[in-house]
Amino acid sequence: MHSRMSLRAPSPRAQALEEGRESFRMQAWVAAFAQLSAADREEALAAEDLSQLAQAALLIGKETEGIDHLARAH
Repeated sequence: MHSRMSLRAPSPRAQALEEGRESFRMQAWVAAFAQLSAADREEALAAEDLSQLAQAALLIGKETEGIDHLARAH
């Protein structure tokens, strides 16, 4: 039996999550916050990603959101 491998575009959440992680690695805090927030709106982020979202929020002056995300990550 021959199987075909389908090539699908990543979901919007998966794309936002990967872009957010990359922006975080590059210390592009505003972009990381926006992209990780978008992914989190689609489906709750895992603790490690929430921690990065919290750090990005804190670094761009969104203290309340950063603390909320840290609490969720904990």
